Amino acid sequence: MRSDRSQLDIILDRPPTAADYRAAAEAALANPLETQEQRQRRADHYLAEAQRLEVARHA
Repeated sequence: MRSDRSQLDIILDRPPTAADYRAAAEAALANPLETQEQRQRRADHYLAEAQRLEVARHA
């Protein structure tokens, strides 16, 4: 495994934004490897994180 850091890592290079979490929620809803309940639970979690970041930004 290479560790020369030539490829950017979104998690290490910058903190996730609310938009990142909203995109993750959308992707979670389309995941064919999980049940509808699992997809919805994951999407709800990502949307809650997006909301938390937006509230913190405006505080």
